[in-house]
Amino acid sequence: MRDGHRHGFERWWASATRVWSEGHFAVGLEHGIFREWNEQGRLKRGSPRYFVEGEQVDRRAYLRKCESDPTLPSILAEDDRPNRTRPPAILE
Repeated sequence: MRDGHRHGFERWWASATRVWSEGHFAVGLEHGIFREWNEQGRLKRGSPRYFVEGEQVDRRAYLRKCESDPTLPSILAEDDRPNRTRPPAILE
């Protein structure tokens, strides 16, 4: 949270090592990659979705914007899998 707004990654966990939904925000606006997975751990239809300053864009426009906006998360193939490591503070 920043100034009362979502800021950074937001993840909803299916288990201790797997997420079912994640997205990235910048001061309350969708700003990054949003993914959702089904029960089999595969991306749901229409996922991932890409946002820049609250506006949904296609992958190509997102990649162009990434070149000039360091706050946008990079597109990494391994991030399309739902396995994540929970931050230690959440595990406690």
